[in-house]
Amino acid sequence: LCIDALKEWIKTTSPNQLHNVTCISQDTRSGKENIWYFGSGELTGSSASGGEAYYGGNGIYKSIDGGLTWDSLPVTATNTNAFDSNFDFVWNIETDPSNDSLDILYAATYGAIYRSENGGDSWIKQLGNDSYYNNVEITSNGVVYATLSSDGTNKGIWRSIDGQNWTNITDSLFPPVYGRIAIGINPSNENEVYFLAAETD
Repeated sequence: LCIDALKEWIKTTSPNQLHNVTCISQDTRSGKENIWYFGSGELTGSSASGGEAYYGGNGIYKSIDGGLTWDSLPVTATNTNAFDSNFDFVWNIETDPSNDSLDILYAATYGAIYRSENGGDSWIKQLGNDSYYNNVEITSNGVVYATLSSDGTNKGIWRSIDGQNWTNITDSLFPPVYGRIAIGINPSNENEVYFLAAETD
Protein backbone atom coordinates (compact mmCIF):
# COMPACT_ATOMS: atom_id res chain seq x y z
CA LEU A 1 0.00 0.00 0.00
CA CYS A 2 1.39 3.42 -0.98
CA ILE A 3 0.48 6.22 1.42
CA ASP A 4 2.60 9.13 0.26
CA ALA A 5 2.62 9.60 -3.53
CA LEU A 6 4.95 6.66 -4.13
CA LYS A 7 7.46 7.81 -1.50
CA GLU A 8 6.54 5.29 1.18
CA TRP A 9 5.22 1.75 0.89
CA ILE A 10 3.76 -0.45 3.61
CA LYS A 11 3.36 -4.22 3.37
CA THR A 12 -0.25 -5.02 4.28
CA THR A 13 -0.25 -8.82 3.97
CA SER A 14 0.60 -10.67 7.18
CA PRO A 15 3.64 -12.98 7.50
CA ASN A 16 1.48 -16.10 7.15
CA GLN A 17 -0.15 -14.90 3.94
CA LEU A 18 1.21 -15.60 0.47
CA HIS A 19 3.93 -13.52 -1.09
CA ASN A 20 3.27 -14.42 -4.73
CA VAL A 21 0.55 -12.01 -5.78
CA THR A 22 -0.13 -12.56 -9.48
CA CYS A 23 -2.97 -10.12 -10.15
CA ILE A 24 -4.94 -7.45 -8.35
CA SER A 25 -8.33 -5.86 -9.01
CA GLN A 26 -10.38 -3.05 -7.50
CA ASP A 27 -14.16 -2.83 -7.42
CA THR A 28 -14.64 0.51 -9.18
CA ARG A 29 -18.36 0.98 -8.50
CA SER A 30 -19.34 4.07 -6.54
CA GLY A 31 -19.21 3.34 -2.82
CA LYS A 32 -17.39 0.03 -3.38
CA GLU A 33 -13.92 1.37 -4.16
CA ASN A 34 -12.61 0.07 -0.82
CA ILE A 35 -13.01 -3.54 -2.03
CA TRP A 36 -9.95 -5.15 -3.60
CA TYR A 37 -8.99 -8.70 -4.63
CA PHE A 38 -5.69 -10.39 -5.34
CA GLY A 39 -4.90 -13.76 -6.86
CA SER A 40 -1.96 -16.01 -6.10
CA GLY A 41 0.17 -18.69 -7.74
CA GLU A 42 2.75 -18.40 -10.51
CA LEU A 43 2.47 -21.27 -12.96
CA THR A 44 5.39 -20.58 -15.28
CA GLY A 45 9.06 -20.48 -14.33
CA SER A 46 8.82 -18.82 -10.93
CA SER A 47 10.14 -21.35 -8.45
CA ALA A 48 13.55 -20.83 -6.87
CA SER A 49 14.20 -24.51 -7.59
CA GLY A 50 14.62 -23.60 -11.26
CA GLY A 51 13.69 -25.70 -14.26
CA GLU A 52 10.65 -23.50 -14.90
CA ALA A 53 8.86 -25.05 -11.93
CA TYR A 54 5.73 -23.37 -10.63
CA TYR A 55 5.28 -21.43 -7.38
CA GLY A 56 1.99 -22.54 -5.90
CA GLY A 57 -0.64 -20.19 -4.59
CA ASN A 58 -3.61 -20.57 -2.29
CA GLY A 59 -6.56 -18.94 -3.99
CA ILE A 60 -7.93 -15.41 -3.87
CA TYR A 61 -7.70 -12.83 -1.09
CA LYS A 62 -10.07 -9.93 -0.46
CA SER A 63 -9.77 -6.57 1.28
CA ILE A 64 -12.75 -4.46 2.32
CA ASP A 65 -10.71 -1.59 3.77
CA GLY A 66 -8.80 -0.36 0.73
CA GLY A 67 -5.97 -2.86 1.00
CA LEU A 68 -5.04 -2.30 4.64
CA THR A 69 -5.94 -5.89 5.59
CA TRP A 70 -6.58 -9.03 3.55
CA ASP A 71 -8.57 -12.21 4.17
CA SER A 72 -8.58 -15.45 2.23
CA LEU A 73 -11.74 -16.36 0.33
CA PRO A 74 -12.11 -19.82 1.92
CA VAL A 75 -13.81 -21.52 -1.03
CA THR A 76 -10.74 -20.75 -3.20
CA ALA A 77 -8.14 -22.00 -0.70
CA THR A 78 -7.11 -25.58 0.02
CA ASN A 79 -4.36 -24.60 2.49
CA THR A 80 -2.00 -27.30 1.23
CA ASN A 81 1.32 -27.33 -0.58
CA ALA A 82 -0.12 -29.58 -3.28
CA PHE A 83 -1.41 -28.57 -6.71
CA ASP A 84 -4.99 -29.60 -5.91
CA SER A 85 -7.24 -26.78 -7.12
CA ASN A 86 -7.64 -24.56 -10.18
CA PHE A 87 -7.48 -21.63 -7.74
CA ASP A 88 -3.89 -22.56 -6.84
CA PHE A 89 -2.98 -20.47 -9.91
CA VAL A 90 -4.94 -17.30 -10.66
CA TRP A 91 -4.06 -15.45 -13.85
CA ASN A 92 -6.53 -12.56 -13.60
CA ILE A 93 -9.49 -11.19 -11.62
CA GLU A 94 -12.07 -8.74 -12.98
CA THR A 95 -15.03 -7.09 -11.26
CA ASP A 96 -18.25 -6.17 -13.10
CA PRO A 97 -18.76 -2.38 -12.93
CA SER A 98 -22.19 -2.55 -14.58
CA ASN A 99 -24.17 -4.39 -11.88
CA ASP A 100 -25.09 -2.60 -8.66
CA SER A 101 -27.32 -5.30 -7.19
CA LEU A 102 -24.79 -8.17 -7.23
CA ASP A 103 -21.06 -8.29 -6.47
CA ILE A 104 -20.04 -10.01 -9.69
CA LEU A 105 -16.45 -10.92 -10.40
CA TYR A 106 -14.59 -13.26 -12.71
CA ALA A 107 -11.42 -15.25 -12.17
CA ALA A 108 -9.20 -16.66 -14.88
CA THR A 109 -7.46 -19.60 -13.22
CA TYR A 110 -5.46 -22.56 -14.38
CA GLY A 111 -7.93 -24.64 -16.36
CA ALA A 112 -11.01 -22.43 -16.34
CA ILE A 113 -12.93 -19.16 -16.13
CA TYR A 114 -15.07 -18.78 -12.98
CA ARG A 115 -17.86 -16.36 -12.08
CA SER A 116 -19.07 -15.22 -8.65
CA GLU A 117 -22.19 -13.19 -7.83
CA ASN A 118 -21.44 -12.67 -4.15
CA GLY A 119 -18.01 -11.12 -3.97
CA GLY A 120 -16.15 -14.41 -4.13
CA ASP A 121 -18.01 -16.40 -1.47
CA SER A 122 -19.02 -18.98 -4.10
CA TRP A 123 -18.03 -19.61 -7.72
CA ILE A 124 -19.46 -21.29 -10.82
CA LYS A 125 -17.21 -22.53 -13.60
CA GLN A 126 -18.17 -20.88 -16.89
CA LEU A 127 -15.59 -22.04 -19.42
CA GLY A 128 -12.78 -24.54 -19.75
CA ASN A 129 -11.49 -27.64 -18.06
CA ASP A 130 -7.89 -28.03 -19.05
CA SER A 131 -6.45 -24.92 -20.71
CA TYR A 132 -3.15 -23.90 -19.16
CA TYR A 133 -3.33 -20.17 -19.85
CA ASN A 134 -6.59 -18.24 -19.47
CA ASN A 135 -7.60 -14.60 -19.27
CA VAL A 136 -10.71 -12.47 -18.74
CA GLU A 137 -11.65 -8.79 -19.20
CA ILE A 138 -14.95 -6.92 -18.93
CA THR A 139 -16.35 -3.74 -20.45
CA SER A 140 -17.99 -0.95 -18.47
CA ASN A 141 -21.43 -2.23 -19.47
CA GLY A 142 -20.76 -5.85 -18.50
CA VAL A 143 -19.72 -7.55 -21.73
CA VAL A 144 -17.15 -10.22 -20.88
CA TYR A 145 -14.28 -11.49 -23.02
CA ALA A 146 -12.38 -14.63 -22.09
CA THR A 147 -9.49 -16.47 -23.69
CA LEU A 148 -8.33 -20.07 -23.25
CA SER A 149 -5.05 -21.38 -24.65
CA SER A 150 -5.00 -23.86 -27.52
CA ASP A 151 -3.96 -26.83 -25.33
CA GLY A 152 -7.51 -27.04 -23.91
CA THR A 153 -10.76 -28.45 -25.24
CA ASN A 154 -12.59 -25.09 -25.03
CA LYS A 155 -9.74 -23.13 -26.61
CA GLY A 156 -10.17 -19.78 -28.25
CA ILE A 157 -11.63 -16.31 -27.73
CA TRP A 158 -15.08 -16.12 -26.13
CA ARG A 159 -17.63 -13.33 -25.62
CA SER A 160 -20.63 -13.11 -23.30
CA ILE A 161 -23.16 -10.35 -22.67
CA ASP A 162 -24.26 -11.85 -19.33
CA GLY A 163 -21.24 -13.83 -18.14
CA GLN A 164 -23.13 -17.11 -18.37
CA ASN A 165 -23.89 -17.71 -22.05
CA TRP A 166 -20.78 -17.69 -24.23
CA THR A 167 -20.04 -17.47 -27.94
CA ASN A 168 -16.71 -18.52 -29.42
CA ILE A 169 -15.63 -15.58 -31.60
CA THR A 170 -12.23 -16.94 -32.64
CA ASP A 171 -11.54 -15.91 -36.21
CA SER A 172 -10.91 -18.67 -38.75
CA LEU A 173 -7.53 -17.10 -39.59
CA PHE A 174 -6.38 -17.07 -35.95
CA PRO A 175 -3.25 -19.22 -35.38
CA PRO A 176 -4.11 -22.79 -34.38
CA VAL A 177 -1.43 -22.88 -31.67
CA TYR A 178 -1.17 -20.21 -28.97
CA GLY A 179 -0.46 -19.75 -25.28
CA ARG A 180 -1.75 -16.93 -23.14
CA ILE A 181 -3.75 -14.18 -24.84
CA ALA A 182 -3.73 -10.66 -23.41
CA ILE A 183 -6.96 -8.70 -23.86
CA GLY A 184 -7.21 -4.94 -24.37
CA ILE A 185 -10.58 -3.17 -24.52
CA ASN A 186 -10.51 0.29 -26.10
CA PRO A 187 -12.02 2.61 -23.43
CA SER A 188 -13.06 5.10 -26.13
CA ASN A 189 -14.89 2.44 -28.14
CA GLU A 190 -15.59 -0.76 -26.24
CA ASN A 191 -16.67 -2.54 -29.43
CA GLU A 192 -12.98 -2.48 -30.33
CA VAL A 193 -11.02 -5.21 -28.53
CA TYR A 194 -7.42 -6.27 -29.04
CA PHE A 195 -6.05 -9.79 -28.49
CA LEU A 196 -2.30 -10.34 -28.26
CA ALA A 197 -1.38 -14.02 -28.41
CA ALA A 198 1.88 -15.50 -27.14
CA GLU A 199 3.63 -18.67 -28.27
CA THR A 200 1.92 -18.92 -31.65
CA ASP A 201 3.16 -21.20 -34.38
